[in-house]
Amino acid sequence: MEVNQTDILSSAFLAVEYVDSLLPENPLQMPVKSAWNYMLQNYTKFQIATWGSLIVHELVYFLFCLPGFLFQFMPFMQKYKIQQDKPETWEKQWKCFKMLLFNHFCIQLPMICGTYYFTEFFGIPYDWESMPRWPYLLAQCFGCAVIEDTWHYFLHRALHHRRVYKYIHKVHHDFTSPFGMQAEYAHPLETIILGAGFFIGIMVFCNHMALLWAWVTFRLLETIDVHSKLGFPNFSRTKAEALAMPFDSATLRNPECSSKSGQY
Repeated sequence: MEVNQTDILSSAFLAVEYVDSLLPENPLQMPVKSAWNYMLQNYTKFQIATWGSLIVHELVYFLFCLPGFLFQFMPFMQKYKIQQDKPETWEKQWKCFKMLLFNHFCIQLPMICGTYYFTEFFGIPYDWESMPRWPYLLAQCFGCAVIEDTWHYFLHRALHHRRVYKYIHKVHHDFTSPFGMQAEYAHPLETIILGAGFFIGIMVFCNHMALLWAWVTFRLLETIDVHSKLGFPNFSRTKAEALAMPFDSATLRNPECSSKSGQY
């Protein structure tokens, strides 16, 4: 029997609605509401969508990177490093930071500037009353993650193809081992190609400005964890997932598609 896509989405919505009915009120709701309404009263939609989104991205990204950066100075944390024999040098961390600033402000910021026009064109609301409760935001983030991971899987494999690897994706393999801040260290074209998957889920699920910020937070936490090269019990992904993101076996056999930096 064929299952209608609308029925699947309706069932998923009802499941989230049922779970939401069982949860207590969020104790942070009133402070967040006050802060959100203050933002709406003092800033325009363009400022919120553009500069607000940039600030959220930068704060979340470097805040999530900070623990991994500090852990390298803590001897008792070394046992959790996946590649203990390949420490990062200061020179390479500085090189990574400079590339990140270029990508964030010269590549991603122009893309972020389109956020306001996207919300206006599709009538995405900003007001507090229209904001979904947090269980719905989590469910929407999960849906965005399924779409984005599917996009990333196939495009990442394509970027590892021997004919294009050395021109684009090789930049992401500049380091001897992955570390959190390196998550968005990439060729500008890769930033655009893989970054497009981020917006596909938004096109499908976005019904409030808050989802954009919730999804970027969710996605950054995921990608920084993958590149952190830290293996905490029952928390981080496995070594294989962290260091061997999917690509075909031909990549392993081809030196042009397999750098000495590891596979991720």
